Amino acid sequence: MLRRTLVCAVAVTAGSAMAGAAGNPMASANTTTNVLPDTASMRTRAEQGDADAQCRLGFFYEQGHGVDKNATEAARWYRKAAEQGHVGAQNNLGRCYWLGAGVDKSATEAAMWWRKAAEQGQAGAQFNLGLCYEFGRGLVPDPTEAAKWYRKAAEQGHAGAQYNLGNCYVTGAGVGQNATEAAHWFRRAAEQGRAEAQYNLGFCYAFGKGLVKNPTEAVQWYRRAAEQGHADAQYNLGSSYLMGAGVIADKVEACKWFLLAEASGQPQAGELRSKLAREMSAAQLAQATALAQAWQKKREQSQPAP
Repeated sequence: MLRRTLVCAVAVTAGSAMAGAAGNPMASANTTTNVLPDTASMRTRAEQGDADAQCRLGFFYEQGHGVDKNATEAARWYRKAAEQGHVGAQNNLGRCYWLGAGVDKSATEAAMWWRKAAEQGQAGAQFNLGLCYEFGRGLVPDPTEAAKWYRKAAEQGHAGAQYNLGNCYVTGAGVGQNATEAAHWFRRAAEQGRAEAQYNLGFCYAFGKGLVKNPTEAVQWYRRAAEQGHADAQYNLGSSYLMGAGVIADKVEACKWFLLAEASGQPQAGELRSKLAREMSAAQLAQATALAQAWQKKREQSQPAP
């Protein structure tokens, strides 16, 4: 009843197909501030050729900090800094080209600027360059190059790159297949809170893929991902409660997690929930439904306001 496949979708960030996960690699380096920006002073420094000020001014235009939002001005100032070798500006100019924000959309230009930043060691740019190589966006597809750049970012602690490198080891894309290495990199990303990695690490423990089989550890990692709303983790956690694998068997908890997985779009959860419901009393079903509703309400309340 457990979902017996790893999730091998690449790590991306909601809202942008090329954005990084942890650390938001698409944002400028050292551009945020807790006080209102002194745009006049920043502009003076930028016009005098200060690359950091140029990058910050670009960020202000992009975000509307102290000035009206203006994507064209943001890209113009990012370019001035990028051409001086400013790594944050290079990364952000790459994003501008990827999104077509203030410039004509161009995956080739995006990859070029990300490469410049990546070669200076910027982890977010290394991750994005890996994505370009993996999917042939602006570059000829090359799984070996993709894995190389993922590794560079992963070794700097980039959670998205760690997750994607783990997937490379699962599929053998650009590296030799190695379940132990896959589990290692999934763990690195999972410990940073990456839900997909937490699910995959749970899977590794559940089925002994690269790790000694341990149902209790599997449940712990499934739970971490499930609490973040990961549908397959919710399904597998429900299955664990149904079978008593790594936890004491509990039909109410199983039904609760199947309900949540079904609501999250997990395709098998509804059928299994229906079968389980036929074995439960009305009181048990009501309890499971109430627990699922309470979980959903708590999660909604914990989400940041739009």
